Amino acid sequence: MSTFFTATRVVMPVVLLLLAGRLFARHVGFTDAQANAVSRLAYWVFLPALLFRDVARSSADLFDGRLMLGIVATLLVMSALAYRYGRWAGLPPRRHGVAAQGTFRSNMLFVGLPIILYYATSRLAPGTPAATVQATMAEMTGLVALALSVAVPLMNVVSVFLLAFPHHGTERAQTSPAQLLKSVVTNPLVLAGAFGYLARAIPGHEAWLSSTSVFGRTLDLAGQGALPAALIAIGASLDPRRALADWRHTVPVAFMKLVLMPALALALLFALGVRGLHLAVGLILLACPTAASSQPMAVEMGGDEALASDIVAVTTFLCPFTLVGWLIVLYALG
Repeated sequence: MSTFFTATRVVMPVVLLLLAGRLFARHVGFTDAQANAVSRLAYWVFLPALLFRDVARSSADLFDGRLMLGIVATLLVMSALAYRYGRWAGLPPRRHGVAAQGTFRSNMLFVGLPIILYYATSRLAPGTPAATVQATMAEMTGLVALALSVAVPLMNVVSVFLLAFPHHGTERAQTSPAQLLKSVVTNPLVLAGAFGYLARAIPGHEAWLSSTSVFGRTLDLAGQGALPAALIAIGASLDPRRALADWRHTVPVAFMKLVLMPALALALLFALGVRGLHLAVGLILLACPTAASSQPMAVEMGGDEALASDIVAVTTFLCPFTLVGWLIVLYALG
């Protein structure tokens, strides 16, 4: 029972920020346009600053090839299974690719990073010095940033093909993928990760990226607003009435996203010998709800916008329960 309460405390800060966003939207009058504006600010400014900073500052020793291989393998296998599910379910082209994308594309940075930080610090002994806590959080943030620098481009590229394949042979299929591939390489998170790696190659980058430099402090200040702003914006845009509007399709997708995909990740990572906090990083990142950015991509590719929104809503509403379960598994594994 104590493990359950510990896992619940890890998840609750994220849940409360989502709830705050929803209550703020309902009782203060936070409109959809305003929520979208905050979300765009987080997506284009705060989150890229956070990712660039953490990739650029991360130590090369943090890079875990087995962890990255496990994440990549899970994403590729799950995308193939999701596409097969769409064919088995007889979904029309506008829904086939949307369901497949929603099954494997994770909200890793918005939801995954804070959960990982809270989990990592919860494993520390009571009375651990503040310096050790900060060092642990910095290490986990750097590891997550490196994982995202690999996973985010892959998820975007695979999503393009998943959304395009059902339209094979149509005029839309001949034009939309090229436009979406362009949007992949100009994705702010993809660019932030790439520039982060480039910054690491510049001699003396440690000095001008440090927390004592003007540029470093600017990145720190921008990064501090990333996660709260993103979570509040997501909570504000969620509509409980919409969550189960198309449950016959959204619930199976949610099961594959929140249960099957993490289970596959756990098996692959364990087989690769990934253990401890690195195992937790891989599992939690892949157990996150469907990324909100999957909706605009679905729209551009001619997918069903309503289904894309419903999948995001259902997986976001259910993820606190499934994340608690996966955290209990992690505590049990030690």
